Amino acid sequence: MSIAASVRAAIAWGAAELPAYDLKMFALMDDASQKVYFQMSGPSNAWFGWGFGSDTMQGYAIILNTGAGAGNYFESTMQGDVQPQPDSPQEISGTYCVTNGIIYYSLERALTPVSASHLTFTTAPTNFPVTWAVGTRPFNQHYGRDLRRRCICGAAHRATELEC
Repeated sequence: MSIAASVRAAIAWGAAELPAYDLKMFALMDDASQKVYFQMSGPSNAWFGWGFGSDTMQGYAIILNTGAGAGNYFESTMQGDVQPQPDSPQEISGTYCVTNGIIYYSLERALTPVSASHLTFTTAPTNFPVTWAVGTRPFNQHYGRDLRRRCICGAAHRATELEC
């Protein structure tokens, strides 16, 4: 993902889209509010997750649409391709809605996290890898089956999909 910054304001943003899986993610980092804002969407009948700052499922991730019903999400410090667990504390908050088989999340959290294991976001222009996973099997049965992973590399504000 490529992060671009405005010269007149301390705001940076980046985006990733994987149309084959109906996955989209937009992140806006804002110095004025000291927050990062996410817009994330995916299929309403599947779980999905976005990992930040690593080209594998290691480190900070946001896991969405898990559990018995739609609208669940949590932050996790991933330990590779294993069942993610919610971190303590959970620093992210937001809302969601479902329409036409797609679930849309609007989430936010502080740029600088309370937890040392959570990623610090910045408004400085930078590139960092983003990984993703999506699946329709029960979340704890996805290993080696529904897991799909790509590196999202930014170029002129448009992310492209590359094999990791």
